[in-house]
Amino acid sequence: MTFETAPVTRLLPEHALLNLPNPIGDEDFAGWVKDRGNFFLGQWDVPCQALLSCQDPGESPKAGGLVTANYGRGVFIYCAYSLFRQLPAGVPGAFRLFANLLAQPVARILEWAGYLKRVSLFSYMDDEQLQALAALMTEHSYAPGEYICHQDDLGDELYVMLDGEVEVIAEANGQTRVVSLQGTGDIIGEIAILSKKPRIASLRAKTEVRLLTLTRSQFQTLTHQQPEMLEQVITLLVEKLSVMAKQFRPYGSG
Repeated sequence: MTFETAPVTRLLPEHALLNLPNPIGDEDFAGWVKDRGNFFLGQWDVPCQALLSCQDPGESPKAGGLVTANYGRGVFIYCAYSLFRQLPAGVPGAFRLFANLLAQPVARILEWAGYLKRVSLFSYMDDEQLQALAALMTEHSYAPGEYICHQDDLGDELYVMLDGEVEVIAEANGQTRVVSLQGTGDIIGEIAILSKKPRIASLRAKTEVRLLTLTRSQFQTLTHQQPEMLEQVITLLVEKLSVMAKQFRPYGSG
């Protein structure tokens, strides 16, 4: 973007990178010098997210100037906006955006902790406990049709759904059927972290899916520290098993 006054649009205004610690608004792109940026990305894959769009006069919007992706416990960010020019020039908005870039590891934990607070299994936790839990978890993304795990695998992870829909697939007598759909806020894999038994179903992404994982060893450490979590899991498991007993009824039974 060769025009320093080129308009900038926030594509995901609620994203943590545009809000923590500084809310980024139109005023933060005022007073820039020389240009907006260079070498914007032309394409990217899931789980990458474009956060800003910008365009020179007479050109189409370019969204590849600020792209971010959570992967595992890390955050990958591509920034083509010319902060190297703006910071020496003392542009306030550039300093605010740069501070947000540096804060992303902490911002990610705070964002996950806020999300986990709304999940019934973890709702009893205070902020400090939620942040400690979030710091242990790992994020993964799956494309539509991709398997997350397979029936009869030895599973050792619990999944917390962030976005998308997952099909729970049962296989028996050479037949396959989708027995349920799991969506945002749902928890999958409680049995796998309570025992070492094989998984009783496969999980397949129906849409683009983002989820957090917690391993059995991490869960066991947490439950030793916080027995309330084990009680919550057992209650949740009893409720789910009563539903599964009907969903996994043998084919052809009444």
